[in-house]
Amino acid sequence: MTASELRVVRLVAQGMTNREAADALFLSPHTVDSHLRHAFAKLGVNSRVELTRQVLAHEPGR
Repeated sequence: MTASELRVVRLVAQGMTNREAADALFLSPHTVDSHLRHAFAKLGVNSRVELTRQVLAHEPGR
């Protein structure tokens, strides 16, 4: 996963919406959506809930 995808994934896993993540990272919502779609494919997940579970299982200190 790219660094940009990982930044978006971490924010979404914290409960941010795509727009909130976009604002926090100074990106467009379209770019955030693109990063999320790529992350979903790379991680083999189909939902934000599954994505959050993956992050929580693999992030140190969580």
